Amino acid sequence: AAPTPVIQEIEENQELYPFYNQLSDEDKAVYNKICTTAQNFDETAASIYIGKTEKEVNDYVDDFVDFYREVIYEQTDLFWVDPYSFNTTIWSEENKYTLDIKPIYLYTKEEASTMKKTFDAKVDEIVTNAEAKKSTYDEILYVHDYIVENCVYDDAAAANDNYKGSSITAYGCLIDGKAICSGYTMAFTTIMRELGYECGSEF
Repeated sequence: AAPTPVIQEIEENQELYPFYNQLSDEDKAVYNKICTTAQNFDETAASIYIGKTEKEVNDYVDDFVDFYREVIYEQTDLFWVDPYSFNTTIWSEENKYTLDIKPIYLYTKEEASTMKKTFDAKVDEIVTNAEAKKSTYDEILYVHDYIVENCVYDDAAAANDNYKGSSITAYGCLIDGKAICSGYTMAFTTIMRELGYECGSEF
């Protein structure tokens, strides 16, 4: 089955997406473009900003770096997207400058499709076990303990500024059993959201 479009998922569960909900309508549109492009594994860059001068667009890029990371951190199941870097192109036409954005993918579309099934099954397993607990406290404690007991900190990945692998993602934490801080937080956020709890993190 085709994945639920990101914007539909957010609109149906707005309380679970704190970063998205505090954005302006304009920024929400950019958020949606980033996620839709990444979800569809689109190899074509998405136009996200139009400025009057090249400097104006470059200034936007400087602020956009943090915005992009926040988006990917909130959309934790897009584990095939590098949350730390992306490609940009600035082009001009009729005295207008346009910024195009293209995510950097950690895996091929085929690899990610197979990995997603494994990832979703593991999330479902953890959620089912958590839901069997008697209280909210016990649910959350179970998820915490599961992650701590089944994942080790990836020191090698943390020491490599150019690292591009699963340890920076929720997949690395839940499936490969190795992660750095981002992998831990994104895995925890993924499961909390499935349990119906608002949960977010800043990079």
